[in-house]
Amino acid sequence: MSLLQNSNAVTPSAAYDIENSCRWNSGSNGGLLSRTQGTPTGNQSFTYSFWWKGKTDIGGLSGNYDFDFLDCISADNDIIGFGRNDPRLYFSLRGGTGDGGIITSTAKFSDPASWYHFVIAVDTTQATASNRMRFYSNGVEITEFSTANYCAQNYVLQNINANGTTPRIGNQDGTYPGGCYMSEVHFIDGQQLTPSSFGELDDDTNQWKAKKYTGTYGNNGFFLEFQNSAALGTDTSGNGNNWTVSNLAATDQMIDTPQNSTGGNFATMNPLAKSQTAMTFTEGNLEVIGNNDWQMTVGTMSMSSGKWYCELLCGGTNTKFGIAIDSVNVNTKQELSILYYPGNKIIDAVWSTYGASFGTGDIIGYAIDMDGSTITFYVNGASQGAIAFSGSVATAQSVIFGGALHTNKANFNFGQDSSFAGAKTAQNNKDGNDNGDFYYTPPSGYLAMCTNNLADPAIALPTEHFETIGWAGSSSNPGAARTIGGLSFQPDFFFQGASAAFGSTSGGGAHLTYDVLRGFGNDKEITTDSTKYEGAENADEYGFVSGVTSTGVTYSPGSRSYGDNVIYYDTTGAGYVRWNWKANGTGVSNGDGTITSTVSVNTTAGFSIVKYTGTGSNSDTVGHGLGVVPEMIIVKAYESGAQNWIVWTKDLTATTAYSLYLNTTTNQLNNVSYFYPTAPDTTKFWPGDGGATNGSGTDTIAYCFNSIEGYSKIGEYVSNNVADGPFIYLGFTPAMIMLKCINATDNWNIYDNKRKGYNGTGGTYQIRADTTAAGFTSAATMVDLVSNGMKIRTNDPGTNGSSRDYIYIAFAENPFKTSYGR
Repeated sequence: MSLLQNSNAVTPSAAYDIENSCRWNSGSNGGLLSRTQGTPTGNQSFTYSFWWKGKTDIGGLSGNYDFDFLDCISADNDIIGFGRNDPRLYFSLRGGTGDGGIITSTAKFSDPASWYHFVIAVDTTQATASNRMRFYSNGVEITEFSTANYCAQNYVLQNINANGTTPRIGNQDGTYPGGCYMSEVHFIDGQQLTPSSFGELDDDTNQWKAKKYTGTYGNNGFFLEFQNSAALGTDTSGNGNNWTVSNLAATDQMIDTPQNSTGGNFATMNPLAKSQTAMTFTEGNLEVIGNNDWQMTVGTMSMSSGKWYCELLCGGTNTKFGIAIDSVNVNTKQELSILYYPGNKIIDAVWSTYGASFGTGDIIGYAIDMDGSTITFYVNGASQGAIAFSGSVATAQSVIFGGALHTNKANFNFGQDSSFAGAKTAQNNKDGNDNGDFYYTPPSGYLAMCTNNLADPAIALPTEHFETIGWAGSSSNPGAARTIGGLSFQPDFFFQGASAAFGSTSGGGAHLTYDVLRGFGNDKEITTDSTKYEGAENADEYGFVSGVTSTGVTYSPGSRSYGDNVIYYDTTGAGYVRWNWKANGTGVSNGDGTITSTVSVNTTAGFSIVKYTGTGSNSDTVGHGLGVVPEMIIVKAYESGAQNWIVWTKDLTATTAYSLYLNTTTNQLNNVSYFYPTAPDTTKFWPGDGGATNGSGTDTIAYCFNSIEGYSKIGEYVSNNVADGPFIYLGFTPAMIMLKCINATDNWNIYDNKRKGYNGTGGTYQIRADTTAAGFTSAATMVDLVSNGMKIRTNDPGTNGSSRDYIYIAFAENPFKTSYGR
């Protein structure tokens, strides 16, 4: 699962073991490696490969920073690193002067929760300029750059991989913060290699993973495994190219790595999820410092079941730490939580006495039993007694470790550092799965918060159940059928729209839905942006879906010629995007409700398509086939007449009578005509008696969803109305998310991983399901999609306005257990 669950039979995520990483801290004492190079094997080529995680204040949230993965500073600079206030990959040869070059990625690498694999590959003899300086991230070549000035052909390297020069790894000039980890650092002198020399795709997860490098290194090559804590600069390539160590201690050798037998990727505190007022994250996001006001932050992993243990070293009495629901609004500092304050417990902001006082130098332990619904705090190893879950935590699907600080600091240990960054002598106690490094031995059955302790996800490959497909139109006058494939399943339900992406910057058209129960053809489309019924869009004029294949959708041309700007699938200059779901084919009869329905259901993925004919009675029910309580239901009367799309979700103000219109910007309505008088249960839902959901004799379709850990999530969040917006914890890397403000008028906004604009890649292309626009384009990035959720980067009211509540539905690219940084 993507959310933490116990697994008593845990194996490492890969056969190749990366035992250690090195932690670089912030500021002038942040650590530096240096060495003087000899005569290179090749002075026109090299490859640099390494794994990296967790920059402090990533994304330019506060302060200047610059971390150099490798630099050689002289009159002209060779630098591989991140720029100040901007986590884009930056690579310069001679600072771009003379025959040198500079390239900077368009994408930002703003994920502090997981590991990235970066490869920089150079061969200046290449005839094609872009082949001389190459970037790769997690096995994929980066091809979009905000700056792309390549070095001259046959340029001779002057600094990196040049005789007598002194490269460095760490903080540039020792003055800017680092706060990150590096692992498995290879430098290959004289060869331009691809990522396949260092990693491969996992057959089971389709995710990039490390493998053993078996090639040669060349004269100046080296391999830093950080095996010797007393000599972290030791080269284990066989070359003996050891590095001089400055301001790195033995306690900076870490067991947090992309894959190993002692934990893998560990939780840290999350700089993307913190109060708006300043907080400082150092020591690889394990040390958090407050700033004269109560400020809250949470961790990078949540818990849904099992038993979990973590520790913190207290830096003062002004601390409140414990657990919160994973959708906690960190700006309220102690909302929706169970917290421990010296001598007190705080449950949903209500105080009562509990436990001993504590202060500077004390170690606080947290034993969280999700199955027994208790949390027990420890002070220096002594239990303070179990606290039963109550209030909001008692009904939460999952909780996340969090807390609030005032003027003091705290050092956290989720199982990766029992020395607390050197403040204590490490004790090296492991959990029951032989993972982690704790100061005190965890209580029996309680585990470290790391990927090795995550249960395998129910859906290892989300793309077998949901996938986004995008394409550019190619015909100036659609005259032939065209199949748009690319899926690993037959799409049983899909929704598509014109997109200001895939080469298009304009255009528009209706946003169409089709499903297997209603069938396909030139009169089967219904549009989310209108009240129109089935076939009312005149798709026979503009092109329509004629059928589906095992991997895609077949479109047939309409009678209208090119130029109308609403040709639905193949107009040159237009872009298209389609979101696809797998159900279970043509469906079966379902008698769980008073109205017999036809249901096509995929219980593994928490999705069903339900077709029924309404009766007009609010006492009637409809079977949905999920076997669990649905969390979102989208309904459309499709036979005839103008009816709104009705959306019900568990996170509206009340579980019955409240609903939204998918085809309008209207905020939530209290209307007893819909989803009344009883909330859905595990077998059926009450559609009410309104014509849009249960019209007498009206054929109606419903799309029902429930959350599946690591694959999908339906939830809510609260705005903060600043560009440093809320962090939405999902427990997976999102492939698509649709959201709507429920207490103010605004659009249904859709983001996905196929239309550029996320993570700093050139503005944001968001489709609004309730309009016919080709996709609203913002010059600024509005969202970051990261390994464990979504970070909002805008105060646009549709996504993060003032005093607003939002609901969302999200689907995964990969579960967190197997995700690497985005």
